[in-house]
Amino acid sequence: MARTTNRLTARGVMALKEPGLFADGSGLYLRVDQTGARRWVWIFHYHKKRREMGLGSLEVVGLADARAAADVARRILADGRDPIEERRLALMPSTSRLFSAVASDLMDALEPSWKSPKQRGQWEASLMQHAGQIWKADVSAVDTAMVLEALKPVVVRCRRFPPVVHGQRLGAGRTDSTNWRDHETITTCRDEAFSHQRGRA
Repeated sequence: MARTTNRLTARGVMALKEPGLFADGSGLYLRVDQTGARRWVWIFHYHKKRREMGLGSLEVVGLADARAAADVARRILADGRDPIEERRLALMPSTSRLFSAVASDLMDALEPSWKSPKQRGQWEASLMQHAGQIWKADVSAVDTAMVLEALKPVVVRCRRFPPVVHGQRLGAGRTDSTNWRDHETITTCRDEAFSHQRGRA
């Protein structure tokens, strides 16, 4: 019976010169280009789309390391995540994960839907004022305690709480399951702020 995994050998891959795609099994292939360049790729399907993830040149990455890299990617996929995107995020400069950078990206995405060009300035001024303590923090480190600490001065002036600053917005950069609006203090303050705003309308 033909082997379905670990088909290639370390000595055998070095002898592969003809252009083509040579399977090791479980999605791992050695791709030989028309130019003679040889590189490892892991082919998989994510959300029903075929993806090809490069794992490095054969001259740099040996067979054992390519298998190990494919195993890592396979575990990420089994967890429901895109291995290519996960690697991209891991390689991003740390400054790109700062709260300020995430907030800027969020405003970039929302800006086309805003009715007034003044809204971006209002968002930036509001966040700089009320989220100054976490502005330069890594977004992965921003937790409920940090948000509450940043909001303390605002909560004290609850009835003047601006509706553009509340837990939901400060937590917009988070990718975990934290629900900022679950916190009683923030929710109460937010509700009173909106009631106050409607009363002025």
